[in-house]
Amino acid sequence: MRTLQVHDLPRNRVLLVQVYPDIPDAQRGSERMVEGYSARTWIDNLALFEANADDYQRVMTAALARNLGMVRAESTGGSRTRRARAHALPR
Repeated sequence: MRTLQVHDLPRNRVLLVQVYPDIPDAQRGSERMVEGYSARTWIDNLALFEANADDYQRVMTAALARNLGMVRAESTGGSRTRRARAHALPR
């Protein structure tokens, strides 16, 4: 599979294109959600994922912060709701 990302600046959207060797693989690929993208479909051997560029940037920034250990999820009082709390970086 080959992957490329297309930025549609006038419409403020990002499109992820995954090129598969055949149609069944593209169909299977389009069945999963990719973090940051809100819509998905397939055309021939292409799996396509679309997102609003601002929403995509927010999700990717939060994911990077989590991966770097800058944000910690904590539960609040028996609720299943999770809140993120930023930690100050040392200067």
